[in-house]
Amino acid sequence: MNTKTLVYLLLIIGILILTFFGLDDSILYAKSGIKRWTPFILIFILIPLFTYKLVEDFSLKKNTKTGLSLIPIIVFGPLLGLWCGHLSDNQLKEDGKLTTGIVSEKFKSKRNWLVKCKFQAKNRTFTTFSKTDRENLYQVGDTLTIKYSDSNPENHTIVELEN
Repeated sequence: MNTKTLVYLLLIIGILILTFFGLDDSILYAKSGIKRWTPFILIFILIPLFTYKLVEDFSLKKNTKTGLSLIPIIVFGPLLGLWCGHLSDNQLKEDGKLTTGIVSEKFKSKRNWLVKCKFQAKNRTFTTFSKTDRENLYQVGDTLTIKYSDSNPENHTIVELEN
């Protein structure tokens, strides 16, 4: 294995370790700014690029190299989603608190009604992610229960809309 190949392999391993074990909660649950895009950039841009560079010197066809560089997206994209869900669930179990939230937005996607709530925690106002209101029960102004992490209120869920 030549030095260039080893460097790209170490970069890929380093990014995977950083992504799965080193990203701060504020990055994993960010809803805006560069923090929101960090996991996406790491998994869907940098790792495929470095994988392509890793196999670049192998005597493979260009299409094969491109295909190999897409495998990490197929593997690590869903794994990151599952890992973040696991971390979120654990954090909510460990230091979850309940509060009330007010439905601040309701809108229709292609198939479902979605709602967002505003809630107070740590002397700040937070807005939930859009959650599906399958039964179309809630209207703007309704009160719902929000479970949030005391250590990171960006990690939250609307109790009534959990599956």
